[in-house]
Amino acid sequence: MSTDGPPSSGSKPLTVFISYSSADRWGALAVRRLLMDRGCRVWLNVFNTRVSEDVKRELGEGIAAAYVLCLLLSPAAVDSLWIAEEIARGNEQAEKRGMRFIAVQLRPCRSPNQLAGEDGLTACKGLTLRSASAACSRLPEEIA
Repeated sequence: MSTDGPPSSGSKPLTVFISYSSADRWGALAVRRLLMDRGCRVWLNVFNTRVSEDVKRELGEGIAAAYVLCLLLSPAAVDSLWIAEEIARGNEQAEKRGMRFIAVQLRPCRSPNQLAGEDGLTACKGLTLRSASAACSRLPEEIA
């Protein structure tokens, strides 16, 4: 699947890679459901990695296949080496082909240095349907 540039109307669905800490799986599943309801294709490691495969390689392939990296932030996510790796790979894709980032703060935490200047949303009072919908509704507007 080619992800060079944003999808246009009538093209393949928008592909979003959700980056999250395993401690925040509930938030990742909620955002996945909302994105899928909006017609997005969603890459989430719970569903898209195989136990026997090289996880680092599969994460890289998932990021390379996506147009948006949706980063779910929490103290656990900010401290995660996996999240740092996903942000680094996302930055490579941003330079290479314009991958977009959207950060959703699930709980109060500092923003990773690699995301300086990136747009974000706050859901610190809980990931309600309303706050998650607000996060999802920003995606098409940012890409259009």
